[in-house]
Order: sequence, then structure tokens, then C-alpha cells
Amino acid sequence: MQSEMPIPQLKVIALGPLAIGNDNAKSNVRLTSTAQLLLIYLLTTGEPQLREELAELFWPERSAKQSASNLRTVLTELRKVCAPYLVITRTTIAVDATHVHYDVTAFQQALAKANEGQKRQDLAAATAYWETAVRLHQRPFLTAFQARMGPDVQLWLIQERELLYNQMLGAVRQLVKYYSDLQNFEALLPLAQRWFLPGGAAVGGDSQRNKSVFINEVFTPVGHG
Repeated sequence: MQSEMPIPQLKVIALGPLAIGNDNAKSNVRLTSTAQLLLIYLLTTGEPQLREELAELFWPERSAKQSASNLRTVLTELRKVCAPYLVITRTTIAVDATHVHYDVTAFQQALAKANEGQKRQDLAAATAYWETAVRLHQRPFLTAFQARMGPDVQLWLIQERELLYNQMLGAVRQLVKYYSDLQNFEALLPLAQRWFLPGGAAVGGDSQRNKSVFINEVFTPVGHG
């Protein structure tokens, strides 16, 4: 009896240049921007979503019949490249993340482990996870992503981007405090470089703005009392 082929890992990057691919593909899979956004929305929410609610969310200007048809078209596209990872029923759509590496999930898991280490007063372990989180957050969530989307989807994207950015900023603050308390200023250099250099990943390409943000938003809130 022939054994089943292993499911290749799907890799989705949303905290850097957008990339969707798997272990078997030599390059990123080709998806329309709407299909990309739907996949990322399902991965980020991490829960089954009602089909009719997704249709209304993504195509609010269409009739219920037309938005449902649009959703079926996008799902057909997703099935061609992401079938092993999709869980589709008559009423709901979800992603089985068992074989998915999603950088947003990895980022949030690193933050959770850092918090656990901090509670145990194991700052060395916490620091390693804060550094992992900061490294994963290459740039704000879906920066420069272009797609036609309903206002509610656009609001979700903006709120998610702000939430993740602030979480990354919190990790940077913790690292600044940790290394400052140790007077290990050499370790602070890579953090500063993310903000000072032109094209810095944290807030964009304005190096003067990056410097101002790093000083005002990162150093100022850090307490040493």
C-alpha cells in the first residue's frame, strides 16, 4: 500500500514583503490580491468564518447573490494552490494551520513566550524571544498591499497593522531597558539601525523621522527606577 505524500509546508509572510509559497514551489504561488487578502484574513483571525459574512465583508457594494458568487470564484482560485490547508464547508471557511508557517503567528507566539519568561523572571529567555519577535516584524503588516476592498476589511487591516506594530514597539522597549540596565550599549545598535537607516523597516524610509520615533517612542517610556 502506497503511503500518502506528506503535505508541504505553506509559508506566508505578511510582516515583510508579501510572500506566499510552499516547500514544493520554487517561487511564490500566484494569487490575485483578493485571494491573498482572504487567505491572510483567515490565517490572522484563526477561526472559521461564515461564508455569507465573508461575502458581505469583502464585497459590501454587491448584492448577496453577486458577493456569494465572487467568494466562490476566489475560493476556486485558492483551492488550486492551497487546497490541503483549506477547510471549507457549506457554511464556513477556515485554514488548517497545521502545515502553515505564518509569520504573524510566529511573531505572536514569540511575544507570548517572552511574557512567560518575564513572569518567571527569566529575562535571558524573555530577551531571546523579544529579539525573535522584533526580527520577524520586518515592516508593518501588509505594507504597500494594493487591493480593492470594502471599508470594513480596510479598517480591519489598519487596526491589525497598528496592533502588531505596537506589539513590536513594546518588545523593542523591553530590549532597550534590558540592555541599558546591563550597560550593553553595543546590543542596542541593531535596534537603533532599524530606525535610523534610510528605508528602516519599522516606520518607513524617512531616516530623520525614524530617528525621532526611536528616541521619542522607544527610549522615553523606558523606566530605570
